[in-house]
Amino acid sequence: MRSTLEQVDPGQHHHAGHDAPHATEGRAKPAVICGVRVYGHEPAEATALADVRTVYGFHLCGIAEQKRPWDWAVKLVGPVIMDMSTDPPGIRVVAASADVAFVDRLREMFPQKYVEQAREEALTGPEMADLRRRYDAAAGL
Repeated sequence: MRSTLEQVDPGQHHHAGHDAPHATEGRAKPAVICGVRVYGHEPAEATALADVRTVYGFHLCGIAEQKRPWDWAVKLVGPVIMDMSTDPPGIRVVAASADVAFVDRLREMFPQKYVEQAREEALTGPEMADLRRRYDAAAGL
């Protein structure tokens, strides 16, 4: 999940209202650095990645522009579903709308067995520390 999120264009994360920085003349496109928590996958009995069709989890990604500290970085965050049957994998994030609350959208998109986990869990302290270390390195800090 992390590798996929870091390799695709941030626009493919499908976060409403976020415009990720793009490459500019003389500068490379900023790196996307992510931390993830995988809740589970379907089919649940799959033991090889090639057999997995859908992955459910949480992601927190920062767009690592050079010399831009984490606190000022564009971030993409929230529960995420990856459709592994497409190439590249499809990415859907949970987002509220004017008519549907976030928690209701979460219940629509995620299997019941992951809903409470998705409402309550993000990254652990060590996972967050690793994300920040990787972000700082990518941003040249």
